[in-house]
Amino acid sequence: MGHDAPVTDRAFQVDLRGVVDLLSHHLYSGPRVYLRELLQNSTDAITARRGVDADCPAEVLIIPSDVAPDGMFHFVDTGTGLTAEEITTSLTTIGASHKRDELGFARQDYLGQFGIGMLSCFLVSDEIELLTRARGRSEWIQWWGRSSGDYRTLHLTEGSSTESELADLCSSCRAKRSPGPGTWIRFHPRRGSSEWTGCKAVTRLATEFGQMLDVDLRVARPAGPPRPLTEGSRPWGPDRLPHAERIDQAERLLRVKCFDTIPVSVPEAGLRGQIAILDAPTAPAGHQSHRVYVKNMLVGSEVAGILPSWAFFARALVNADQLRLTASREEIFQDDLLEKVRSDLADQLRRWLLRTAEVAPERFVQFLDRHEAGVRALAVHDDDLYRAMLPWLRFETTIGRCTMPEFRTAFDEIRYTVTVDEFRQLLPIATAQQLGVVNAGHTHALELLERLPLLDPTAQVAPIRPGELAAQVGDVPDREASALADFLGAARRALSRLDVHVRLRRFEPSTVAALVLDDRESQHRRRSRHMAAQASDVWAGILTSLDDGGNSHVHLLLNDLNPTVRRVSRLADPELLALAVESLYCQALLLGHHQLRPADTATLHRSFLELLDRAVGCESPPDSDDPAQKDTDPNDRDPNNDTDQNGNDTDQNHPDPNHPEPDGPACDPADPDRPPTETT
Repeated sequence: MGHDAPVTDRAFQVDLRGVVDLLSHHLYSGPRVYLRELLQNSTDAITARRGVDADCPAEVLIIPSDVAPDGMFHFVDTGTGLTAEEITTSLTTIGASHKRDELGFARQDYLGQFGIGMLSCFLVSDEIELLTRARGRSEWIQWWGRSSGDYRTLHLTEGSSTESELADLCSSCRAKRSPGPGTWIRFHPRRGSSEWTGCKAVTRLATEFGQMLDVDLRVARPAGPPRPLTEGSRPWGPDRLPHAERIDQAERLLRVKCFDTIPVSVPEAGLRGQIAILDAPTAPAGHQSHRVYVKNMLVGSEVAGILPSWAFFARALVNADQLRLTASREEIFQDDLLEKVRSDLADQLRRWLLRTAEVAPERFVQFLDRHEAGVRALAVHDDDLYRAMLPWLRFETTIGRCTMPEFRTAFDEIRYTVTVDEFRQLLPIATAQQLGVVNAGHTHALELLERLPLLDPTAQVAPIRPGELAAQVGDVPDREASALADFLGAARRALSRLDVHVRLRRFEPSTVAALVLDDRESQHRRRSRHMAAQASDVWAGILTSLDDGGNSHVHLLLNDLNPTVRRVSRLADPELLALAVESLYCQALLLGHHQLRPADTATLHRSFLELLDRAVGCESPPDSDDPAQKDTDPNDRDPNNDTDQNGNDTDQNHPDPNHPEPDGPACDPADPDRPPTETT
């Protein structure tokens, strides 16, 4: 395709103020990162100087704004410094960096790669001044920039006062600085940002980001010499600490209580460090917060994705040289190398579990007491680990919590319930019938049981549903069943409106009066049919066409061996019998931990209150329309006359010839339950 009009190449224009806003609100998590970027630049400058002078001083001095005599924030290092050309390419060109090789690839020795670290200072200041002296040069270069985008560069003469000013500043803070090349950054904090440049915040941030750096990092204080912040021993260093000290260090850095620590390494990523096993149980869905460093600089204390999701009982404390970071340096780039790290760390954690179970079984039992759910999650996907862990994993069963080998010594077949509620329904009857059932409703229990035959072909594993218990209980003999036919019919009529089918059975323990059996298929049918009744014609038709026609009853088994059930069966009052049957049904729902439907809840409340009324007696209140029942006004009475307004004798001391007093003790009318008292 040809072009009639001339084409003109133009350069992009960058609004520095807009870039600062982009950094502060979208790239970086907050103003606090300015200090991390300065530490990163100074560490890279010292690394560059060490490349040609291995014995050069590696010093970083920070003077907070509330400590410096001039009220400015000062940052001084003994790195390689910058030349005028490097200032132009690094400080005034966004995205450029002198930390790349001649082919443009990032040099792996350096922390920074993007050339935007210096701009982070504009998050806390509007003007920044940089004074630098490059290695092998005697002159200082001054660079001064504003957040509006203006800047200037000035070559200072060899006899300038920069050296003496820097020496005086360090002396005022009782600090020493080795002579030679380096960089000095200073600025006044922006109004409202002084909290980030004060001594308290600077010390905290410098400790967090730089305590593992291989430099002499110090922060000046209002009184006394500058405070050293770098650690003498690193969790990944060659000088291995004793076990107890290693746990103490991990607890201090991770801010958690540790059960144990595991040394780990992944050479491909230059990764070394520790995996801490938490001392307290944790939720499988909880957030994993790992403390990750790259080249000894902290990336973050809540980095995710270093360990697999099943290792929620562990936290990583690692340092890597080859992992890539995002531009904000607060997250790890998701690539194949990170996947390799995750896989290798998972293998090392798995080997620790196997080794601990083999050589320190008591210690492993203590670990399982805290984190059995995590081991279950791992065993689901790892056959070798499953074989090794099976003798240790405990399941809830009808004979208590036990391991699967212990359960199989008592029962030939492994029957299990899919949900915890089903297990609770079956527990009393299955225990009395000596039926072995495992609760597979807990985390990963079902997957482990279903995979058991793959590892052991002799294992017989099958589910059991509440409805199957009807075959495990005894029938009532025909002669006795005929005698109870009227009672059973009345019980069914009482609960028919609740879609409950009543049957009379005999089962142990006899202390259980009734048992509700409600499987998942019946529950599903009830929900579907209820939705069809509430839906429009179209949806109702669709739901009806999907109905398999099966029954949706809730089954209630009344225990003929229970004394209460026997007494209820002999009740002559049909209303009282219905109330008693409803109460037995509601009690069985509660004991079986079933979910109550609205109709069940209403039945529970009504039957309880009506039975309570019958138990305490219900007296009819006075008829307000009957004048004889109304109280008379005391003012209408003659104090000398013992008759009321109708002429009746009201004197308690004069016996009524038509109503003689009964012989024997009289009850107290104010309290009918009080024992009678003798009359004289």
